[in-house]
Amino acid sequence: MDPILAFFNQPIVLTVISLAVGGYLFSRLSDRRARRDKTREKAIEFIEEVGNDLNSVISLLYGHIRSGNLQLPKDSLLNQRVGKLFLKRFSVRIRSKAYLDSEDFGRKYDYLVWEFNRIVRFMATCSNDYELEQVVAEIQAHKKRFAEAWPLEDETLVAELDPPFSELSSWTGMIWNRAIWLLSSNLKTILK
Repeated sequence: MDPILAFFNQPIVLTVISLAVGGYLFSRLSDRRARRDKTREKAIEFIEEVGNDLNSVISLLYGHIRSGNLQLPKDSLLNQRVGKLFLKRFSVRIRSKAYLDSEDFGRKYDYLVWEFNRIVRFMATCSNDYELEQVVAEIQAHKKRFAEAWPLEDETLVAELDPPFSELSSWTGMIWNRAIWLLSSNLKTILK
């Protein structure tokens, strides 16, 4: 037998080689798992951050609607928060692609931001002497367009306010439902 083969056939040499190869493969697997876990943590933090940003606008919007004042000053905190959502659109697109491997998340986030902007602009342009039927019809047209562009199954919206605040509240509820769907569906994907 060849002396080299005899050397490699010795149990101690086979054991050392097996341990070295196994250790190397195990460390590669551990590194890969650690990177995947780190990416998962970053993705969860990202979704939480986006959720907090969206919630800060939704909460202010609901609060303003429930106050019974249709008009919104152009320099309101709500306007500023919507502006911050616009500023984050670029980073949301990039991080959704990197952490979630999803271009759809960024597009849907954009859609939500633009819908917030529509509500805020609508409220900012309403005058004190608005005509109720005209305002309600305009809001319903916005809601119909939104529901057709981004349909959700089994969506029910109930607002226990007087018109037009009930319509504004249900329009905001549509954004709320889609934001919850967007965040929870992507979180489920990450946690699988």
